[in-house]
Amino acid sequence: MSREFRSRSRVATLLLLIVFASLSARNTFAQQIDAARFIVEGMETPVIRVIEGCIRRIDKEPQSYRRYYELAATLDAHELLAEATTYYQKALTLKPDHLQSLYNCGLTYEFLGRPEDAKKSWDQIISKDPQHPQTNFRIGEFYFRKGALDEALACFQIFIASQPDSAIGHSRIGRTLLQLDRPAESLVELEKVLQMSPLDRPTLVTISQALLRAGNREKAQEIQQQLKDDDFLSDSLILLDPLRTEVAIRAVNSTSCIARAENHEKKGEYASALMEYELAAAGQPNNARIAHRSGKVLVALGNSASAIEYFDRAIALDSTFVDAYHNRGVARQIAGIRAAAVADFRKVLELEPGHPFATEQLQKLGEL
Repeated sequence: MSREFRSRSRVATLLLLIVFASLSARNTFAQQIDAARFIVEGMETPVIRVIEGCIRRIDKEPQSYRRYYELAATLDAHELLAEATTYYQKALTLKPDHLQSLYNCGLTYEFLGRPEDAKKSWDQIISKDPQHPQTNFRIGEFYFRKGALDEALACFQIFIASQPDSAIGHSRIGRTLLQLDRPAESLVELEKVLQMSPLDRPTLVTISQALLRAGNREKAQEIQQQLKDDDFLSDSLILLDPLRTEVAIRAVNSTSCIARAENHEKKGEYASALMEYELAAAGQPNNARIAHRSGKVLVALGNSASAIEYFDRAIALDSTFVDAYHNRGVARQIAGIRAAAVADFRKVLELEPGHPFATEQLQKLGEL
């Protein structure tokens, strides 16, 4: 046997060993992620298929942090939180500075009742980006629950600096200032909340407490009477969190979201209804009726300016949508945009002559 042949033979053998070792390692790793671990009784078939698809993609790209993140986010979306943390951590092993994994892993720890672990995850984001708004909001909540009010206030103020129109941000600052026995400053922040969400019950409760501490007992009693008499008050504040959007969308079934939203509406739970409609819209972005229903909910929440934007969207998607024109007219009337409201009611009559509600509105406005 020639020396050249023996040399080639050794090279070929070595290459085969490398290939077999690679295949063996890959198959061993694939066995570690067993879809059966995540399947729970009653889980819908589409969810099982999504999880299995994530695992197959990891098998093909075992060194891709993105693939582990996708599996973690899918498990997270379907409330398999303990399992989700495992794969967020795996993604972070491959890419330690992946912001979404750090942030969402912190939230899963929070939901699992492990706030200290949550904060450790969020602290890693702050070490790289001290002004990161959503992370500061979450850490502010952590400090508030711990009674570290000055630290909480500092975090909420960082959040609101980049999110000045966030009702929930101003609410948290107002509540923290009240706990720090600074009622006058608290009232300034809480009045900003009321301008955006005038029917928010928890805000009115906090305002009444701040008024009492500020010595304005008469005004506090007026607010307390409103809390007793007004049936339309609700907990309307939500945190619009872009870092959780990708996770939320993975659990979206638009039809189910719409059904849940309608159920919330019937109960007067308008903030929850709005959240469900927003999720439904993520799955059906060109559905004019979802945009229209979101607008109606915002009117119920006392936010006519934002409602008009949703009615605009519905009309852009369907220029013959009679109810969208009518309800935009109502929202514009509430917002004091009289001429535009009249134009909407006239458009309704153009599309549907004799429309009773548009006719009534125009008569009230002295336009018929």
